[in-house]
Amino acid sequence: MSARPDIFDLTVTKLSYLYETVVEIDERVTIETFLMDPDPKPIDVDADADLVRGSTGEIIRILQKPNMVDVGAQLDELWFQGFRSIALALVHSYTFSEHENMIATLARKKGFSVSVSHELQPTVRPSHF
Repeated sequence: MSARPDIFDLTVTKLSYLYETVVEIDERVTIETFLMDPDPKPIDVDADADLVRGSTGEIIRILQKPNMVDVGAQLDELWFQGFRSIALALVHSYTFSEHENMIATLARKKGFSVSVSHELQPTVRPSHF
């Protein structure tokens, strides 16, 4: 049987969402440098405690670490609502996965099955760059 039994059907049926709810984590990192920058400015990572080098070599600025007490409360609320699995995706986790790892570890300790974006898709960059 074909996945598209009527390829000329003009009606499009939208698929439903894979998720039921979204919980925002108060966390933020930015990329200070871009590897494709033709004129990179030197940055001393050791001179600023908020700077780290990401797995891709880029320098990451930690603007807001996740408050793990708040995250724990959010996870407890999800558990109370009946959720037993979560998908975790934080911005720039492909190069800086520490915060996702912290949250995933806590969620697993609370009994959740966890899918973590940097484990499922370890890079965001196309290979032709």
